[in-house]
Amino acid sequence: LGTIMKALKDLGTFYLYLSIALIGVAVLAFTGSAAGAYVAMALIGFGAGATFPVVLGYVGGTFRNLSGTAISIAVFIALLGQFTLKRITGSAFNAGSFNALPIVLAGAIVVMMCLIPVAISISKKTDTNK
Repeated sequence: LGTIMKALKDLGTFYLYLSIALIGVAVLAFTGSAAGAYVAMALIGFGAGATFPVVLGYVGGTFRNLSGTAISIAVFIALLGQFTLKRITGSAFNAGSFNALPIVLAGAIVVMMCLIPVAISISKKTDTNK
């Protein structure tokens, strides 16, 4: 991960790993076997697992003077997103819609891919390191 992050920088690494997670979602959507589902979930976990350290590193670097507060807010937002995703997925499963998991996961990944450029542009306008 360290070598990849040095070569691609933060945003490139973020998109690479989210793309791996998106590939895992596609495998999950089209697999018909348990082995395929295991591979898909490994890809999703590998892809999504690397995004949080990248985001924390970016937040800490951007808001150096307020890094503790900024990281706390990032953790709060992550926990809120985790709660919401689990709630939506659980409701879909309770309704008997087992095919909703790949759709919900793909939607969450695409939302993350779209929100990062917005967050970066806002953080560049609000430079707290002056």
